[in-house]
Amino acid sequence: MLSVSRSSLYSQPREPTASEIAIKHRIDELYTQYPFYGSRKIEAQLRREGVVINRKTVQRHMREMGIVAIYPGPNLSRRQQKEHVFPYLLRNLTISAPNHVWGIDITYIRMLKGWMYLVAVLDWYSRYVISWELDHTLEMPFVVSAVQRALRVATPMIWNSDQGSHFTSPHYLQLLQEAQVKISMDSKGRAIASSMLRRSRKHMPTTPFLPLPDGLEITSLSETEQELLVRVTSNRVSSLCPVCSTPSFSIHSYYRRKPLELPCTGRIVRLLLSVKKFFCRVVSCPQKIFTERLPELIEPSSRLTTRLRSLVQAICAAFNAKGGARLGEQLGIHFTRETFLRSLHLLSTPPVGNVKAVGIDDFAWKRGKRYGTVIIDLETHRLLDILPDREAESVKQWLSAHPEIEIVSRDRGGTYAEGAAQGAPQAQQIADRWHLCKNLGDAVEVYLVRKKIQIPPSPSSNITTQQVAAVCAPLPQPEPGSCRYASQEKCERKQAFVDQVKSMHEQGYTTYEIADVLHLARNTVRKYLRLEGPVQPTPRTRRLSQLDPFYEYLTERWNAGCANAHQLFVDLQEKGYRGGKQRCAVLSRDCAKGFQGWLVHQNKHNREKRCLCPFRPQGSCVGCSPSGKKSSPWKKKVT
Repeated sequence: MLSVSRSSLYSQPREPTASEIAIKHRIDELYTQYPFYGSRKIEAQLRREGVVINRKTVQRHMREMGIVAIYPGPNLSRRQQKEHVFPYLLRNLTISAPNHVWGIDITYIRMLKGWMYLVAVLDWYSRYVISWELDHTLEMPFVVSAVQRALRVATPMIWNSDQGSHFTSPHYLQLLQEAQVKISMDSKGRAIASSMLRRSRKHMPTTPFLPLPDGLEITSLSETEQELLVRVTSNRVSSLCPVCSTPSFSIHSYYRRKPLELPCTGRIVRLLLSVKKFFCRVVSCPQKIFTERLPELIEPSSRLTTRLRSLVQAICAAFNAKGGARLGEQLGIHFTRETFLRSLHLLSTPPVGNVKAVGIDDFAWKRGKRYGTVIIDLETHRLLDILPDREAESVKQWLSAHPEIEIVSRDRGGTYAEGAAQGAPQAQQIADRWHLCKNLGDAVEVYLVRKKIQIPPSPSSNITTQQVAAVCAPLPQPEPGSCRYASQEKCERKQAFVDQVKSMHEQGYTTYEIADVLHLARNTVRKYLRLEGPVQPTPRTRRLSQLDPFYEYLTERWNAGCANAHQLFVDLQEKGYRGGKQRCAVLSRDCAKGFQGWLVHQNKHNREKRCLCPFRPQGSCVGCSPSGKKSSPWKKKVT
């Protein structure tokens, strides 16, 4: 009866999905940037960006958004007689001052779920927004309100607009004629000027906060819960080949990079950078396809912009990697300390130049595993280079490349001495001051401990020279032949520390204060305070050797006159020995030289430590002999 289809009664309005809204936002950006793009062009651009969409979906979205591409249609020169159309007054006109030419236009801005219409009046010389109004409909009142507010600020000489229905209405024209303003309207082909006005109005507020190099422009801003997204598009038509440096205009494809930019108010900023790939048309160039280079903004294959990378390197250089990571958390740079360290390693070292005195020493890449060499300029105290190892060949090659070196300061090791002699024979080798002082200090300490010299803490003026000499006189030496002489010295030094710790504790010092004054660990101070009685030497049980099970067999073979290490190794393998040949060689050499033996005969159930000299009689070593003199063990038989 009502001539209404049943499906229209059953269907319910559906909210657009997040993906549809994102696609519509991107279509809006493409149309704002390229107003002459139709559904085919927009579909091709979206597919290049990785969005799977067909042309009909693009057309439907454009109809819902009210977007129509600008193109020369039929009957463009036919004038509508019903409307009030004015001539275009800006042809060949130089706009030289503010309030010379104003322009008005209507566009739309996207919201979270939909769009709103914006009318704005701009000064064409300064690009200053005189007035603006927002409305969710395209009714006439919000345009009239924006015009009235603008005319209350100032009166321009020329007012320019397009030939839309709002700007040809009698109410709008009456306002301008009463203000005695010359009216100019864009004639045929002038829609591009209106589109450029929209683009400048949309992009202008974001440029001061995120300056970009020439050829790059911001097309949109969005945000997520974690970061701010800034879509940046490259408009450069050519790029230089990184190999042959020939400019290329042949575009291969488009791709997107997602680098991080400097944070804004503590939030992460990520650039959605749309750039191109080019063909290199030079036949002799091996690089056939290359990506667009943007050295002012970002380095190739980098995930950080140049500005952010420089800031990370400066923070790491000032606070080290761990401190930089803690500071970065407060600044919105959420990187690990490994990232800070890698960024610092990207810094190129300055050229060495002419140096006369260099210092060479080793350092640990990984302690106990891998070591390198550091080279310092002794005149400027500046780091010159870091070598990957501490071999003589590496030092030789580096010094050979700098023949002007006159002085090489090194440690007392033979590796750097050999490298310096081969790489810089003209240079004088000297021992560095630190190693000289360290060796001198160790030698003085050993001498004072060995002589048991006690230096008075603060000699006063009333103490005579004889008293000082009596105090500093060495104590009587113990009889030679004691195997525990070195342990006794250590025990006495440790006992002095224990007495001093207990004395300070009785005076009221805390554990922290005692540790700070005596340069001891707090746990060591607590252990000394719990200690009762004198300090006793700590017994140390030697680790079992793979040769211990074959002690009796080796004794028999040595007494039989077999001193060949290789033959002993072969015989032991037949007995089940799984160790290396080097152990047998070292054992045979030590026995032949008469060194104190290190074989310890141990039982699984009863670990009894005996001072046994391998393959020679008991008491033949220096420590066990009553006279303290070394005998000739290799001439005797084992009993």
